[in-house]
Formats: sequence, C-alpha cells, structure tokens
Amino acid sequence: MSKPTRATIVAVILLLLEFQATVHPAYGYSFNGPIPVVISNGTDFYPTSLQTSSGKLWLAWESSQVGQSEIYYSTYDFPSATWSTSQNLTGGPQNIANQAPSLAQLRNGSITLIWSSNQTGHYNLYYKLFTGSLWTKSIRLTSGTFDDLSTRALVSPNGTLWTAWSRQTTSASCMLGFCRQIYYKTLNGNDWSTDIQLTSDSAWSIEPGLMVAKNRNIWATYSKCSANPCTYNIFSQTNNGTTWSSPYQLTSPSTTTFGDENSEMAVDRNGTVWMLWSRDVNLGGGVNENKLFYENSSDGGSNWTQPTQLTFTGTQTMPVDDVDPSIVQAADQRLWLFFSSDPESSGFNIYYFQTNPVYPVHDVAVTNVAVGPNFLIRTIVNVSTVKVTVSDLGDFLENVNLTVRATGPSSFVLGRATGLFGSGSTFTFTFQVNQTSLLNGRYTITASISPLPGESVGGTFDDSLQYTFLTIVKATNPSRACSIPRLCPI
Repeated sequence: MSKPTRATIVAVILLLLEFQATVHPAYGYSFNGPIPVVISNGTDFYPTSLQTSSGKLWLAWESSQVGQSEIYYSTYDFPSATWSTSQNLTGGPQNIANQAPSLAQLRNGSITLIWSSNQTGHYNLYYKLFTGSLWTKSIRLTSGTFDDLSTRALVSPNGTLWTAWSRQTTSASCMLGFCRQIYYKTLNGNDWSTDIQLTSDSAWSIEPGLMVAKNRNIWATYSKCSANPCTYNIFSQTNNGTTWSSPYQLTSPSTTTFGDENSEMAVDRNGTVWMLWSRDVNLGGGVNENKLFYENSSDGGSNWTQPTQLTFTGTQTMPVDDVDPSIVQAADQRLWLFFSSDPESSGFNIYYFQTNPVYPVHDVAVTNVAVGPNFLIRTIVNVSTVKVTVSDLGDFLENVNLTVRATGPSSFVLGRATGLFGSGSTFTFTFQVNQTSLLNGRYTITASISPLPGESVGGTFDDSLQYTFLTIVKATNPSRACSIPRLCPI
C-alpha cells in the first residue's frame, strides 16, 4: 500500500471520529401508538414477544376467535414492515383451553413456545419447538393435580432455557385456602431440572416476568398480595448464577385498588432497564380500569424513576382495560410494547407502542471467556489457554482496552490487549497461563474492558465477565500423572 493511500485512510478515520464526537445518545424516550396488531371477533390476551437472531420479530398470544382458547402467532418482517398471517399452534376439543404463551430462542436457533393447557383436567405446562420449517408435537412439561399458569421464558447467555410460572394449590395454610407461588425450571442441554419453588410464604405470588440483565443475572418479577382483600405489589429477585437475592418491592399502588400485575422487564440498547405493568386505577363512582405504567433504571436496577402512566383511554361510563404487557428491544433499535386492550367494547385485541430508536449508543461487551484446559497439574499439564471474545454492540468506532486477571490464592494479571472495534465487530483475544506464575488453588479468571467515553452507566454492566474456575494442583505421583483431577491435592 502506498503512503498517499495510508494517509487518505488515516484522514477518513480522523474525519469519522470527529463526526462521531458530535453525536450524543438521546436520553429522552417518546412513544408512538397505540397501533393495532390483531383485531378479531374473539378475545385476544397475553401477548408475548421475541426478537430472533434471524431479524424477525415474533409475537404469540392467547385467542378465543375460534370459540375456544387457542395460541396463535405471527412474525414481523422489518424490510417490508408487514405482519405474517396469524397461525393457530394448538387446537383440540372445545373443552380444552390453551393459555398464557411464552417465546424464547435456543442457541441452535430453534424457537420454543411454552404455554398452559388443561388437557388433563388441571392446567399444566406444555411446549413445542419450531426448528426452522416445522413445529414439533406438543410435549408435556409439568404434571400434577394443581394449576400452572402465566408462563414466561428466556434463554440465558450460557444457553440455559429458563421458564417461570405461577402454581395454584389448595392448602389451609394459605389465604382463602389457596396457595399461589412462583415456580421455575431450566433446560440445560437436553436435561430439564425439577420444578423449583421460588416463593414460599403464605402470601399469593402470581404472574412472573423474566429478564436477562446486562451483567448476565436473571431477574424475576412477580405480583404479591399479603392479605385479603388483595392489593398486589410488584417484587423482584435476581439470580447471579448461584443464589437468588431476597425479594425487593418495586411498586406501591393505592391500597384501595387491586394493585399492580403483569410485570414485564427488558434492557434497551443503552443499558436502561425497563419495567412495564398493568395497574388497577380507580375512576371514581365505584368504577375501576387497568392502565399501563412503566418505570426505568439507568444504573442496572439500583435506582428507579417514579411510575409513569402510559395509557389513558377510558371514562367512568366506558372504562377501558389495558393489560398483559410484553416489552422487547427490537432489531430496528426501538422498544416495542405489546398489550391487550378493549377500547371498542367489543372484546380485547392486541396493540403496541414503539419508542423512538435507541440510537446512537456506546457499548462494547466482553461476551465470552473460555479456559482450556481448566485443570493444571504441576510437571504434567503446565499451560492453559484463555480466550476472551469482545464485541462492539454499539454504533461507534471504539478504542478498547482489555485486561485479564487471575484471582485466587495469588493474584496475577494474565495479559492486556488493545483493539479498534467498529460497530458490529467481534474479535477473540488469546492469552497463555503458565502454572509456574501462580500458587496452587482455584482461580477466577476475570476479563474486563475500561469504560468507554460516552458509555452510559447501564451500558457498563457487560464490560467484564468471569470464568470459574481454573485449578492448579500438584501431582502426588508423577508416574500416575494424577489421572483423576478432582483427587489431585491442591
């Protein structure tokens, strides 16, 4: 390459950087809508939305347009700005109800649909998979003489599928003789866990929401009522991969109403955490209606804005209920907020709001840390390779500074690297660990990048990622090479 060509490229980069320096993220959000998605002669409830890796936006919901409760879905194509023709995914006898769907996408690209159905006389969970061209047959996921309702699902960054729901059982120990608690289970590889109970007191806990935070923690929200007559408050708990936090109360509605339900959470491109829900509002004269509210947090959930009302339609003489919100960060850089409403007094239909594009943003993330082998045996296996993947998820050309540390019986900087990342680019850095530099024991490997100029506080929560554990041991008998690593003494 000639010198004049290099100079031209440098000049273009400098011009690009100068232009980008004058652009700042928009911190104000506006909402466009409501816009109808599904207008039918039946009743359409409980929308659930999913942005897929193929670029299409999926929407599933519960509908009674054929005279019974079924699960329908449709997909939105951004280039053509059109919805596909809705399709029925369930079917069956008239006495079978299919309710409360939830969508998630597995690492292999398959779409999973989970919902509740009373095929056995009690509501249990079922699921099926869309493998690219065909849907599999329905598979029963829970079983028992109780009712499992209000499903939500997500796939965590490590590929684990989580699904949560509310379970109703009969017991004299709970309010009015009914226990309503939040349960969840996970799919890791091909193995489903058992049903795991998240809430366990005598209060009613219903209608869970699930979200993956920027720091990869799992958030669960739910509505909780502690006394009859009920006023539901929204609580949250987080899972850091090992344990759940204590419940934290997020809302405090008027105690003269039914309270807050149907909570949904999402993280936008700028790292802002959003929570959307339906609140029972007293219009006076003994008339109530449900309206959508939201609040958000710019620091990963430590501090929240005050609740803000999003929908207002309705009067004492003609109340309008807005319920069952679902919120998703879509591929067009906007937040899409789906919900069910009955503004025409002819049944509930599906509508949505859109925000303005969440653009431009600064966001570079450590997306993966791989260590292999993760067990070093002195004099036998001496070197391990650490691979750190960094991705520019934002809209700017970024200068990235990466540091990789080992922390355990001793602490050590394994290496540093720098790189210039363009929007959408990904690169994997490789480092070597020699056991002669470290004491015996278990080490946490932490890869972190320095905060970017202009990056929001919420955007920094994916700037680091840990791997546990790299273990270094001594061999008791070199001739046997300590062939069973877990038995090697540290």
